[in-house]
Amino acid sequence: MFLKYKYFLIAHIVINIFSESYVSFLMLPMTYLPHPMFRNTGFLADLGFSGMFMFYGLAQSVMLTVGSILEMFYFRYKLIDVYKNGIFKKLMRFQVLLYRFLIIFHFIFAGSSIHYSLEVEKIATMQLYTEHPELPPEVTCYSCIIAVFDDVIMYIITTIYGIQVILQFTVSSGVLMYVIKFVKAGQGMSTSTIKLQRMMVVSLFIQGGIHGMMIMLPTIFLIYALFFNSTLNELALSLLMCVAYHGFASTCAMIIFTKPLRERIIPFIKFSGQSEPSNLTGIRSSSSQDRSSSRHSHRERRSNNVAPS
Repeated sequence: MFLKYKYFLIAHIVINIFSESYVSFLMLPMTYLPHPMFRNTGFLADLGFSGMFMFYGLAQSVMLTVGSILEMFYFRYKLIDVYKNGIFKKLMRFQVLLYRFLIIFHFIFAGSSIHYSLEVEKIATMQLYTEHPELPPEVTCYSCIIAVFDDVIMYIITTIYGIQVILQFTVSSGVLMYVIKFVKAGQGMSTSTIKLQRMMVVSLFIQGGIHGMMIMLPTIFLIYALFFNSTLNELALSLLMCVAYHGFASTCAMIIFTKPLRERIIPFIKFSGQSEPSNLTGIRSSSSQDRSSSRHSHRERRSNNVAPS
């Protein structure tokens, strides 16, 4: 069971690294609020990928990141609720299965409908540029993505994102409250087990809070900006950076607040930091040996000179 949890941790870290690299280097978006669009300027744009393709890739990576967190929450719940089969457990399982289904459904649905959406988007982009000639000509580039309100596909995709935000909040908060209640009761658990459970709860709570603040809030703002013509362009860029670097913050929190990881990583850092002083110690010891040998040879020469002929 704990081996499975370790795999979730490894998968979570790998997805975090990929998500940060994707936004920072492959995608590199910039916004044009109050117009519902943004343009990608990263390596994928240089290779000729469309803005919609890159946006779907970002959404898929965020789904996988949040999904790994939900799986860890659900795993913690199953460890302490093995023999019960009540409504709460069925509800948790249904929500996790629904989230898994939406990850797969988004990949299939977005991939199969992207050609249709690109044609609709192309017409809407030219219409927007004609109505707003003050916009830079780059907005007509293939690397741009625009919210087309006449496209039913956009509403389906937005609904998927909204449902996933709700599932993220309900699963994480529900499991967290249940685990806290169980730990406070402390039925049939030793002191060390209670400490371990509390440590796991605190670690998951902080990671869930980081993802909630750095993913859920940008998603809510994105949906708001699409339908209510927000003019907060600087805020939009800041929230995109939150999405880009949420993985780094989550990984640091995982190391700091998970004792087994902290005990393994901190000695490694200390060992790396002590490598230079150990070399200096070796240099000092060799220098002292040279000085002692020099003094010894000097004494021998003096004794030879003093000796009678």
